[in-house]
Amino acid sequence: MRRHQIYHSTMPSPHKKRFIDVIFPQNINRLTYILPADISAGCHIGDIVEAPIRGKTKYGVVVRTYNQCPAGSKGIKFSSISGIVDRYGLNEDLVKLLEWVSEYYMCKEGLALKNLLFTDTLNLTRNIRAVNRKKAAHPSVTLPDTTADFQTIRDCILKRRFQTVLFHSKSMISGISIIINIIKQLKNIIIIIPEKHDLELFLPFLQLHADGRYCVLHGNLNKGLKSDAYSGIYSGRYDIVIGTMQTVFAPMPKPSMIVVFKEHSDFYKHEGTPMYNVRDVAVKRGSIGNFTVLLTSMSPSFESYNNCIIKKYKLISDSVPTSRPHLRIINAAGSRTIISSPLRKGIEAMMKENKDVLLILNRMGHSILRCNECGHIDVCPECGVPLVFHSEKVMRCHYCNRTMRVHDLCPACRSIDLRLVGSGTEKAFELLKKEFSSDIALIDSEHAGNSIAGAGGSRIIIGTEFALRRIRPFSKFGITAVLNSDISLQRPDFRVYEKLFRNLIYLSQHTVDGGEMFIQTFDWKNPLFGFVKKFDYAGFFSKEIEKRKDFNYPPFRRIALLSVKKSSYIDDYSGISDRNTELLGPIQKKTGKSERVEFMIKCNPKVQIQGYVDMLRKKISKNLRDLKIDIDPLMFG
Repeated sequence: MRRHQIYHSTMPSPHKKRFIDVIFPQNINRLTYILPADISAGCHIGDIVEAPIRGKTKYGVVVRTYNQCPAGSKGIKFSSISGIVDRYGLNEDLVKLLEWVSEYYMCKEGLALKNLLFTDTLNLTRNIRAVNRKKAAHPSVTLPDTTADFQTIRDCILKRRFQTVLFHSKSMISGISIIINIIKQLKNIIIIIPEKHDLELFLPFLQLHADGRYCVLHGNLNKGLKSDAYSGIYSGRYDIVIGTMQTVFAPMPKPSMIVVFKEHSDFYKHEGTPMYNVRDVAVKRGSIGNFTVLLTSMSPSFESYNNCIIKKYKLISDSVPTSRPHLRIINAAGSRTIISSPLRKGIEAMMKENKDVLLILNRMGHSILRCNECGHIDVCPECGVPLVFHSEKVMRCHYCNRTMRVHDLCPACRSIDLRLVGSGTEKAFELLKKEFSSDIALIDSEHAGNSIAGAGGSRIIIGTEFALRRIRPFSKFGITAVLNSDISLQRPDFRVYEKLFRNLIYLSQHTVDGGEMFIQTFDWKNPLFGFVKKFDYAGFFSKEIEKRKDFNYPPFRRIALLSVKKSSYIDDYSGISDRNTELLGPIQKKTGKSERVEFMIKCNPKVQIQGYVDMLRKKISKNLRDLKIDIDPLMFG
């Protein structure tokens, strides 16, 4: 069979004409074509066809068929498709999902199709041979017994109707155990993970319990593995699909369940157009296909947990007992360095016991260079944010990566009294090297390193949260510590407390049973740390959700962000606000050489926010291509 075999047609008789709507993976909406009579019986929704567009022949997907000329098209001359391509197409549920993504996230249908792995589908043949895959290591941990919780989830699945279930786990390994229980007893499962490195948590168990049944999908697969995966999904050879965000569109004909692991993750938000959230797309796909969607998290998103409170989702709380580290909240006000006295003593004890230590500091670089006479701090001329001093004697902007040389004199007052203030990972690394003779590693996005934790011997790791992606799965440390937790609370984002609570809970998973976790803060009386110390998510949620309600933030309001290039901006945004909406802005933002104007719309969740977004975008932009729309944004500032 040829690589792109097409069933061609002859020109149909006028009285036998049928019509189809076709979507192409381009920034356009659907187009209507004539379906030749001699192939019309074999054409279905989801089929891939070849058709002329803008003087070229392209592949597209059939999304609708007509038995007569579409209404309102009298006098229009339609082109005919060239033929149906002998390729695997999309099933009708995926076509419906495509239409929903386009409508909900307000983008052209072609751009939505581009994110449904369409190009990969075209490269398939129906005669792909299975390829050999690299074997994963044997599981390094034992799964806990989650039978009781699994039975509750299994009952939901067997009802064969749509339901969203949130499994609130006490530990990450409990969430994994639930998923492995599911794949051991059920078929046709899609498992979505936020990042590629999370595969290492699952692959040993999948090879042990489902070898030959699963395939992996992510953006870095080579063509052989990718073709093997898609052909195996279509043919039914693989009934388990695990992968990153685009796996939500995996072309499995009839899934029995979709699992979203760490459903809270910001990595589930697609950065390009359409700016979809994988968790919400997964829930919608379950609704369309009438099957169960399972969300798992140790610290669920407030939106998901609130949906359980209002009975929209079903909540299952982890019933497996688990040990917790001893948490110590340290008042950093009395400390002269980034390493407090209690933490220093703890590290010294770990070195004597030959145990590893993990220290997290979410600030790269060394420190900030400040004039002690006038207080001047150099800022990036493009972004307007302070430049960070680095050990290689340069100042760098962490937004646009611009570098500048270090001044000998203050550019504002010509003083020679320039001092380094604050601490980043490089400065903390230098301090640790002076105080401890052990092997010390610095891991952040500028000093990536390898997966080095758990190699044995005394070792201290200092890094940003990026370091958690570089340590081996299920690695444990005698001490874990956050050196300056207040950094996370300085971002202009109403979710900062929720995110910090979650990050601290997940960091505790890397502390050995009976070990200690230190949290250094200048705001040690903040109630947040009391909830963290007791691992009390429900109490934290109850207190924090009241603030969300008072200030009209999700889940009590829907939010959309609109950002337009300054060169295309029209200063006219009247008539948008009413009793159901609140318009905030405009705010001018500059990142590198890009200048944009941003608006935020808050909307009553009972009304569709898309209508207000549509009104605003037509008012404020000369060119809609210069406009970005983010429905239900996760990142601010």
